Amino acid sequence: MPNEIVDAFTKLQLSGYQWRILMVIIRKTNGWNKSTDRIALSVFEEYTGLERRNLNKNLNALIKRGIITKDSSGYMTRYGLQGDWTKWQMSVNNNTSVKSDTTTSVENDTETSVNNDTHKRQKTIKYSPDSDKVRMSELLFSLIHNNNPLQEKPDIQEWAEHIDCLVKKDNRSVEDIEKIIKWCQDSEFWGKIILSAEKLKKHFGTLWNQSGFEKRKSFF
Repeated sequence: MPNEIVDAFTKLQLSGYQWRILMVIIRKTNGWNKSTDRIALSVFEEYTGLERRNLNKNLNALIKRGIITKDSSGYMTRYGLQGDWTKWQMSVNNNTSVKSDTTTSVENDTETSVNNDTHKRQKTIKYSPDSDKVRMSELLFSLIHNNNPLQEKPDIQEWAEHIDCLVKKDNRSVEDIEKIIKWCQDSEFWGKIILSAEKLKKHFGTLWNQSGFEKRKSFF
């Protein structure tokens, strides 16, 4: 990261919540030598511990101040750090959001940690956003969405559970699962049937046999 960006950070007035969000974006982008990356709100929730309401509020504040960029044109929103720090709004005049978030950060964090256990939107995050199970679930959804843009985004953690079963109970490798996901979504017939990770698990044996991947393995 350029020194001028780091220097600008030292003068940037943000709340504790906003710094958390910004660090997630930097980790997902600059940490992998990318300018932007697809980041689901559930990923932000996992890393920051923020509930959805506070998350959206502070994400929008960062966007409004020109500190981060947002691109919603694809199947999943892409976020990135605004590389031109001169476009950043370094401080906020007559705005209580930064002051309020900073002064009550401990109180709000404590309240959030308690409320998160009972909050209706809060779900247990069993699989890391970087895990193969989540990665395969995201891949399957992206290909389904490409075939049918009206397909709603599922509970990725629930899909990851089915992928996990394929790996642990059915002894399928992640590499083979990835092959079948791509193969079935490229099939005119199976692409209309495999619309969830549950369906993928249910028909995996048939898909594997029809794909011919086993014969290719034997040949080589």
